[in-house]
Amino acid sequence: MDKSESPKRWAGFIHLWSVLLELLARATVRRPWLFVALTLLSVVPTGYLASRLELKSSFVDLLSPSDPEVKDLNLVLEKTGGLGFSTIAISAADRPLAERMAVELERRLEAVPGVKFVQGRLDVDYLKDRQLYFLTADELKDLTKSVKESIDYRVAKEADMLLDDEEPPPPDPFEKVKKEASSREITIEPFLVGNDGKYLYVLVGLGGTAGDLGETSRIQGDVERVALELGAELSPGLEIVFTGPVVNRREDARVLGEDLSKAGLIGFAGVIVIMLGATRRKRSVVLLTVPLAVGLAWTFAFAYLFVHHLNAVSGFLVSILSGLGIEYGVHLFKRYHEERSHGRDPEEATVRMLRSTGGALLGACLVNASVFAVVAVAGFRGFMEFGLIASAGMVLTMLATLLLFPALNYLVDRRWPVHVGPDKPMRPIAIPAWGRWATVVLVPVLAACSVWALSAGRVKFHTDWRELGSDTPAARFDAYIIKTLDLSVTQVMLYLEEPGDVEKVRAAVEDVRVRRAERGLPFNFVRVIGSDDLVPRDQAGKKVEIDALAAQFARIKPSWIAEEERPRIEQAKKLAAAAPFAVDDLPKTLKQRFLTSDGKGTMAVITTDGLFEEPSKLIDWSDQVAEMRAELANRQLKAALASENAIAGRIFRTITESGARILAAAFAVVFIVLVIQFHSLWHALAVLSSVAIGLLFTAGGMAVFDIELNFMNAAVLPIIVGVSVDNAIHIYHRFLESGPASIPMVLRQTGSAALLSSSANLAGFAALFVARNGGLRSVASLSVLGIIATVFTTTVIFPVALDWIGRRLGRVPSGQEPTPR
Repeated sequence: MDKSESPKRWAGFIHLWSVLLELLARATVRRPWLFVALTLLSVVPTGYLASRLELKSSFVDLLSPSDPEVKDLNLVLEKTGGLGFSTIAISAADRPLAERMAVELERRLEAVPGVKFVQGRLDVDYLKDRQLYFLTADELKDLTKSVKESIDYRVAKEADMLLDDEEPPPPDPFEKVKKEASSREITIEPFLVGNDGKYLYVLVGLGGTAGDLGETSRIQGDVERVALELGAELSPGLEIVFTGPVVNRREDARVLGEDLSKAGLIGFAGVIVIMLGATRRKRSVVLLTVPLAVGLAWTFAFAYLFVHHLNAVSGFLVSILSGLGIEYGVHLFKRYHEERSHGRDPEEATVRMLRSTGGALLGACLVNASVFAVVAVAGFRGFMEFGLIASAGMVLTMLATLLLFPALNYLVDRRWPVHVGPDKPMRPIAIPAWGRWATVVLVPVLAACSVWALSAGRVKFHTDWRELGSDTPAARFDAYIIKTLDLSVTQVMLYLEEPGDVEKVRAAVEDVRVRRAERGLPFNFVRVIGSDDLVPRDQAGKKVEIDALAAQFARIKPSWIAEEERPRIEQAKKLAAAAPFAVDDLPKTLKQRFLTSDGKGTMAVITTDGLFEEPSKLIDWSDQVAEMRAELANRQLKAALASENAIAGRIFRTITESGARILAAAFAVVFIVLVIQFHSLWHALAVLSSVAIGLLFTAGGMAVFDIELNFMNAAVLPIIVGVSVDNAIHIYHRFLESGPASIPMVLRQTGSAALLSSSANLAGFAALFVARNGGLRSVASLSVLGIIATVFTTTVIFPVALDWIGRRLGRVPSGQEPTPR
């Protein structure tokens, strides 16, 4: 292929695009009301579709449903009834009152429709009555022998068969029975109380499915009503707090929705205020916002049709697209008034506006849409959905602007003509010599510091995904409960289709432990706890020894027993009279955590000894769970392993592995577009270098301001590339067109426009600072830092460097000058 063929094709495409826009302009001035009416009417169906979008705030929704971690989690949620668990905290300042309320609340809540189970008081007496079965067979033999010796001694003494030099009598047999039994007592308290003693907790299992937050929230509302009514009956003013997964999901979804709505409105308003201040024309508010609003309605209707929901990453697109999408209208608005200032009538000004600005609009749209498209092909579902919606949004907002702005602007100008006088002469921005030399020295120093920060690991990845959620009272209280109950968030929930496979899982855990130890790898699995842990083994053999012990108790004569000893012997006889028991015989309150919602299979818990506070440890934990999952599959055990931290580790691994590729791909796509536009490899590299230096400075700023990457704000980096490259493109275009000494005027004309565009984008992102959601605030922090850094490099350092090079060379850089955008 001839080297000039590609540029010719691009020039031909731009010419065709300009012709189409000219035809659109002429149709617009002939039938402006038709364009306005049809475009505005389209908001009715698209707005309706957009309103049906569901916001999914869970981090699990950032992964594909086909991922093993998500499939296992969904199966576990299905078997346990979803995330429908609620915790009721009752003030334990009056402990007897709190216990009475827990017992009565359990009775009342069990009658509430939709409540699956209530755990107010555990029936620990059932296990205490069967404590002898938790002793070993040898221990039972020794106990029976001791009791027999004590009774034999009593019989011999009554028969006057003891010698005067007989040794002292053996210990009290009943006390020994009590002591031995207590040594193996199951350490389960009847009531769940925090280690600080402030609250007594009642656990409630709710109906509904994992994805039906509305139904689960309705049942939660009934639970709260019953609890508050009971509290008012027993003790008005009694402190009762509600928390748990369902409450947290409800509050997180509510707060995230409110944050996004508030940030979207503030960002939208901020962009309008900036544009109004820059254009100084009131009509610009309507002319710029109406097409943007239509484009946003089209965008989120597209999101509903092809994605069906917004996630924690794509939820803030309203703010982003407000800043990016309004640029199309700004370019048209400015060009139209420029044409009118030259004395052209509205018809001719409209035609020339669309025809002359077409290449710039298309180029800007392609650059930004291409960057978002790169994000859309990532292997991370959260980024894929974000990139798809954003890429479509750039195209749809451009189309909405092209279809509505010219017609609306034409009608407004015909109804309220505005005289625009000729522009006043612009004064160039002089660059002092020290400014040029300071740039030559400053850039390498800042770049070296940023490289050091990256190599020294000062740019970190935030590991605690819980801190990225909404800061709500329920979330804070939930964290308090986890701390006071010494709960481990690294426990693994295990579902087994066959209840008898628990022992096989224990064997698999030990085999994996050995293999990882041989490879020098950590293994944080500790113990597999199943319902069989509540049932002693070899009860048949133990029953023989317990019957022998009961036979010894039968030898005791009533006359031997003092009145104060009767409670002890009755308790000992009760322990010896207990029959063997199985899991099915256990009270429901004891085995509830091991039951499934449909009665098929069993649940188990795998405890761990890990505190995964670093990305590397989280990723390693995810690998451990994956290896354990593979081992169970190799043993043909039908099981599912669910671990929140394993999913978080999978997300971190995906972002770590794909993040650099996405950023590199974004640079590559932008570079290709630049080469096609500028028809020169060196010109493309010059423009892209200013963006790359800006991103490097962003990394240095992250280290200075302690801004960490996470799975939400990582999507901002490719966006910064697309947003900032526009500034460099416009400045470099003007530099090549006007000559090596033109930078002072370029800064005055193009630089100011670039700052205006960047200010609009900055307003959209900065609006996220008002959010209570930690993830959204992290997006605001990184995006504001990135935009400021890249604006500095593309509109200050880059033109100053061009001025320095131009003065050095005294000529335009080599290569053919490009066709203007």
